Amino acid sequence: MYLLWSYWVFEGLLLGFLVLKINFCVSLRDLFTG
Repeated sequence: MYLLWSYWVFEGLLLGFLVLKINFCVSLRDLFTG
């Protein structure tokens, strides 16, 4: 149970980091193109 909870927290953090990275790349691209 505890292992599953920590796994979900880890997945959530990983997903959040990925979304942040994508947003950062998109904003950088907008900065350069626009």
